[in-house]
Amino acid sequence: FGLPKGSPYKPLIDFHLLRLRENGVIDNLWKEWSNETNFNCTKKGAGTQVKLELKALSRLFILLCVGVGLSFIALLVEFVYAIIRDTKEIKGLTMMKALRCRAKFIFADLSNRTKVSQKTEEDSKEDIEHISKKI
Repeated sequence: FGLPKGSPYKPLIDFHLLRLRENGVIDNLWKEWSNETNFNCTKKGAGTQVKLELKALSRLFILLCVGVGLSFIALLVEFVYAIIRDTKEIKGLTMMKALRCRAKFIFADLSNRTKVSQKTEEDSKEDIEHISKKI
């Protein structure tokens, strides 16, 4: 499953995985890293339902919130970097004008959802210069 077809390492890996399973190493790792109260895979427990509580999933929600927060911060940093780059490349463009230009450019792009276009950096600079002249 993790190797390309015809790999010379497949028999070697299969052999060692089988040895680890026979020696009980894989079962011990499974018991160590899984929560035995949530996994009820014994013969007498097969088919029983286990309640999932919010307490058990709280770490997942925290991780999700941290990821969304970090993504938002990265978006803001990228936006500020683009504004600073625009002010350096286009003479006479202030930070506020660059902010307004970028915001108009983004909202114009979002409002035109039916037309999907891949603009180059040169096209984007021309659009920003065009919008900044109107302001």
